[in-house]
Amino acid sequence: LWENHPVEQVASPEGFARVGRLRLRLMDPEGAAEALEDARRLGPSAEALLDLALARHLLGDLGGEVTATEQATVLAPMSSAAWSRHAHALARTDRVSDAIAASEQALTLDPEDEEVADLLERLRAAAPRVLPAA
Repeated sequence: LWENHPVEQVASPEGFARVGRLRLRLMDPEGAAEALEDARRLGPSAEALLDLALARHLLGDLGGEVTATEQATVLAPMSSAAWSRHAHALARTDRVSDAIAASEQALTLDPEDEEVADLLERLRAAAPRVLPAA
């Protein structure tokens, strides 16, 4: 993948992100994660972080997926896609209240997102109930 590209095009955050996306398309999540980690180290972008989250998901690394989506929400706090992906990643953890908060933020940014609305409904139904004090 490297031999056809000048080193200055590859050895940049954008270059590593491009290589990571290419490796995702080639169904090489390990190679994608490696390149996208290099992109994160050199200068992360929300898009590259979401690609890294996908690679981590494909590798079964839920912690890495949650970390990448969380970082994407920090870099792009107005991105409904970042909040949606973060909510979906959190929903696969025991962090139900965090998943609810991320879903609500995603819906604030994109009220028409039916997938997140459905996720939020399921999360609220699964949330533990607290009984009032007697």
